[in-house]
Amino acid sequence: MLLGAVWVMALDRQVVRGFEAHLRRQPTVVYGSRLTLRRDQMVARAELEERLERLEFREADPPSRPGEYLWLDEETLQLILRPQKDLLAGGSTLPEGSPVVLRFDGERLAALTAPSLEGGQGEAAMPSAVLIGAEPLGVIAGENRLSMVPVKLEQAPPTLLAAVLTVEDRRFWRHRGVDPRAIGRAAVVNLQAGRIVEGGSTITQQLVKNLFLGHEQTVRRKAREAVMALLLEAHYPKAVILEAYLNSIYFGARTNAFGGSAQAVIGVGEAADVYFGRPVTQLSVAEQALLVAMIKSPVRYAPGLFQTTGNAKARRDLVLRRLATAGVISPEISEAAQATPVAAAHPPTLMPGGAPYVVDWTQQLLARRSADEGVLTPMTPGRQVITTIDPFLQRAAEAAVRNGLRLLEQGRSRATAAPSSGAAAGQEPIQAALIALDPRTGAIKALVGGRDYQESQFNRVVQARRQPGSLFKPVVYLAALERAPDGSPPFTLASIIPDEPITLQAGGEPWTPQNVDLVYRGPVTFRQVAESSLNAATVRIASTVGFERVVRMAQWTGASDTLLPALPSVALGAIEASPLEMATFYTTLAAGGRRIGPNIIDLVVEPDGGPTTFWSLAPPMAVVSPEAAYLVTSLLSGVIDRGTGRLVRAMGFDRPAAGKTGTSSNLHDAWFAGYTPELVALVWVGYDRPQPLGLTGAQAALPIWTRFMQAALEPLPPSEFEPPEGVVNHRIDSATGTLATWRCPDSVPEWFLAGTEPVDECRAESTGGVVRGWMSRAMRWFTN
Repeated sequence: MLLGAVWVMALDRQVVRGFEAHLRRQPTVVYGSRLTLRRDQMVARAELEERLERLEFREADPPSRPGEYLWLDEETLQLILRPQKDLLAGGSTLPEGSPVVLRFDGERLAALTAPSLEGGQGEAAMPSAVLIGAEPLGVIAGENRLSMVPVKLEQAPPTLLAAVLTVEDRRFWRHRGVDPRAIGRAAVVNLQAGRIVEGGSTITQQLVKNLFLGHEQTVRRKAREAVMALLLEAHYPKAVILEAYLNSIYFGARTNAFGGSAQAVIGVGEAADVYFGRPVTQLSVAEQALLVAMIKSPVRYAPGLFQTTGNAKARRDLVLRRLATAGVISPEISEAAQATPVAAAHPPTLMPGGAPYVVDWTQQLLARRSADEGVLTPMTPGRQVITTIDPFLQRAAEAAVRNGLRLLEQGRSRATAAPSSGAAAGQEPIQAALIALDPRTGAIKALVGGRDYQESQFNRVVQARRQPGSLFKPVVYLAALERAPDGSPPFTLASIIPDEPITLQAGGEPWTPQNVDLVYRGPVTFRQVAESSLNAATVRIASTVGFERVVRMAQWTGASDTLLPALPSVALGAIEASPLEMATFYTTLAAGGRRIGPNIIDLVVEPDGGPTTFWSLAPPMAVVSPEAAYLVTSLLSGVIDRGTGRLVRAMGFDRPAAGKTGTSSNLHDAWFAGYTPELVALVWVGYDRPQPLGLTGAQAALPIWTRFMQAALEPLPPSEFEPPEGVVNHRIDSATGTLATWRCPDSVPEWFLAGTEPVDECRAESTGGVVRGWMSRAMRWFTN
């Protein structure tokens, strides 16, 4: 007896400690940005409905429960808010379960009202904003990515819960962990069948087996399982046990594209996403029944994986008949569900979608902050991390990269008459990376680290360091246009630069840069240097400014986190930088000379009522004047309108935008970075192992950028770059850079820092030249 008591006490200690550890082992969930609707916000109805669906809102008439909505008419949407106390800490303005009415004027959210809450004088409350929810991107468990979507018991569909209990443990709410009736019934059924067709284990016993024991079929193991089940139910409520069971069921395994390490699919939430591509709350009755059918053996009953779908359908239909017999669903619903075919599924692969590069980088940032500052413990169980990623923009970025590479490879295949397979025989595939930021906040709105996470988890946005080539030239332009210590800039946009061969000493050796087309244009304006991306003239500008000043400008604006060598070749981007660094520089330009961000984490919500940590950034720092930043924006607008980036306009993108192509030496790397007042985006295309891509930035990266920006900005009205105070506009002669008069043959408008505009006027050589100039301008006016 004493030994038995000691044995039970030891098991009791193991059960309590082990189950507590399991409850604490809840994964960290990483979410996209919170969907907040504000008065006067522009919202496309199709986009809003898609976001609501992805946040698991359901249309209902009338809405009566949290998570339901209804369009009352074409301009009025009513919805009931979900619980937000954990996920959306620090942002909710209305209590959970509040009905909210949104009234639209076209695509403008004109009014928000909360009818159940009283404002002044008994009127409905008029909040300025309402917080809807946030979309999960992925989960982290310990040091590993876990293929799991945790589901709260109250979130599970009632039919699913009934099916689990009906099939696996119909007396769950009445027994104390072990059910003698079930054991006896199973023994009779198995004896009649002459084989084991039914088990007598309760859900509690199955949970104990999953958490503490193996699958060894011995009397000793079954005895331990029974005792531990009794002890578990003595310590914990039934609801806690059932929820733990739903989130611990094994539903097969994911494998990577090369058959590498398998990754278990755990819980009903993840299984719903893997096998049906939808949240568990959106599954039909037939799909819920199939999910329950798989519990007995995913190998045998997962649809279309290992055997024919016949096994899966037979098991599913058995679950449906039992639900009808138990009165959970009507016979008509059961028969209709049984008539539904079981679609064959592909084997679940390693972590598809869900912004996996974002989740990985988030995990690294949490760990780095913990190591550097001791602020956060990176592996706290149950943590919720709210990122700045906009799910709509993230999907647009992934589609732009995927479709852009496909079209690029198809074009190359047609040119070589070879089949399009993503890479030639024995050659690695072309890779791409994209990052998009909000220049007003520095928030990263989308990030794609490569073409396929299943094939490579290397995040090229953050980890790759490649030569930016001409993408770096705006750093030179900014250094040349910013005021020097004496108050005057070295150059203006009307300065005349000799586009001629130049030879400089680099490391004790002569170095002579060449224009890409090997053509030299003689005297040109500063603007023409930028729009045509002239190498020799750019180096001449940098040599006048001083290469040390260019290097300092790169550090100030975020183009490089390391000290660059002050060599002549730096002017042409013969350095190494990550896409993240170059995107930071272009964000500084778009932000009017303020270095801000980049940031991808918004806030971290600790479990069990712990503190919410707002991921504060260093305040925006003015590193260059807004006037100089605007001049460079004006230059880069010309690049898109008339220069090396004019394919953007040919593809139909007609918003005000600024951008720059970039191509490294030997055509290894293709870049394009560009921005509007609302969004900055950068695209890199190339091979992981440096080798000639054979394409320029305009050919390979620009189309991806353009398709992304078209999709990303479609719901928003276009806006202009606003010139700051301190810049003035004058017409100049495009040939000489002097002030234009009526006699000048060809004049154009140009921007200057106030006080730096030219004072000399252009002089026409002859009356004939003036006439020819006016005729030329008239012809351009008519043809445009």
